[in-house]
Amino acid sequence: MRKIFKSEIFQKVSALIIFANFAQSIVEAQLIGARDNDPSRDGIQDVFERVNTAVALIFLVELTINAYGYWFQPFIRNPWSWLDMFVVATSLLALGPLRIPTSVIRFMRAIRIIRLFNRFTNLRKLITALTLSILPMFNAFMLFLLISSIYAIMGVSIFGHDYPEDFMVFDRAFLALFRITAGDTWVPSLPVLRDDGSLNWRGAAFVISYIMVVNWIILQVSVAVLLDNFINASHRINEESRKSKQTGMQVRNEDRSPLNPLLSLLSRCYTGEEDLSKRIRSLFKTLDADQTGVLSCQNFCEGIRKLRVRPRIYISDSDFVHLTHDGILCNDQGLIGPKEFEIMMREQMLHYTE
Repeated sequence: MRKIFKSEIFQKVSALIIFANFAQSIVEAQLIGARDNDPSRDGIQDVFERVNTAVALIFLVELTINAYGYWFQPFIRNPWSWLDMFVVATSLLALGPLRIPTSVIRFMRAIRIIRLFNRFTNLRKLITALTLSILPMFNAFMLFLLISSIYAIMGVSIFGHDYPEDFMVFDRAFLALFRITAGDTWVPSLPVLRDDGSLNWRGAAFVISYIMVVNWIILQVSVAVLLDNFINASHRINEESRKSKQTGMQVRNEDRSPLNPLLSLLSRCYTGEEDLSKRIRSLFKTLDADQTGVLSCQNFCEGIRKLRVRPRIYISDSDFVHLTHDGILCNDQGLIGPKEFEIMMREQMLHYTE
């Protein structure tokens, strides 16, 4: 199941279904919109409902394959698995007997596109790095809230009586200042000029100082902090990925036996346990050119090298020690007998076929 789930075809088909379902949600929102009670839309809506039911069941089957292949700890410890379970659960709730508002159901269906993040490695790395970089930015965000709150309190104290539309209470003042942070150039109710045509220095100093402190300094620092943490998080993720690949290659190299070409030939030829024992005994006799009934490290290495196997096998002294479990399968003279040779070959066959 794990191989099926990790296969490139399975992941591409799954991503295609997720994207197609998201496109279908867009079309549904365009054709039906908020007109749920329009009788002329019943036929189209019925088609959409059937498609959503089929997609929800497909997602459930996919999640089941994922859970079965990676159960238990690899599945539970993966945060993307929890995201998949949440999306599938909301999709099934939308199909259930509960009377859920249509707007909530459409929202549940729309968030299925989030599952696409786990299907593409680069996109998943981007989201992970962005998430890791947002958390350290919390201090800069708190500084922004603090400075904006101070200015909002100042605004209520200075302009509350003269301009109550934006500065009567704290929440109005905070919202007016936030609009400047979001892109507005001025507070609408705060005039730039007085009635006599002179500059409203008090209001101008208040707004200009806010723009300089918050927009020009704090926001720029926040972006710099976000960018720095994003770059560091990206480097950390790439380094962890590189180390993980190296560890996997080391494990595969350690598990890989130098006898693999011979083991591959044996695995294709033998028909049963008795036949395998017969072939192993025949191999031992072939390697025992001196007919002494035992094999030394030199006899074993030279005999294996002379076998007509492609690619040719070269066994080192350290390989022989590893194959014999640090000499445990050998006698006091470091020689291996036919019984121990069969044990060694069967262990190698077992590791090869796993």
